[in-house]
Amino acid sequence: MLEQLIFLFSGLMLIILGYLIAFKKKMCLISGYNENKVKNKHGLAKLVGYFTIILGLMTAIMPILIQYIGEHAIWIFSFVIIGGSILVILKAQKY
Repeated sequence: MLEQLIFLFSGLMLIILGYLIAFKKKMCLISGYNENKVKNKHGLAKLVGYFTIILGLMTAIMPILIQYIGEHAIWIFSFVIIGGSILVILKAQKY
């Protein structure tokens, strides 16, 4: 039960963080953000913010996925984090 609450709380924190980045344009929440090097602030905010929201949603529902899918849920979660992070890093270069 405690693990489920930790996953839920962590997921909600990531969703809030993603919301602040994507919709409120709180760019200071992005590590290494340099306003002088960014050409499209809104595009970068949407990219990073939406990815953070997706990670938050997956984190929040992880206990349910583990219960129904088993250990495969952990592999899926890991694949999304690693693959998604690589994609975000590559796509962020154009902003």
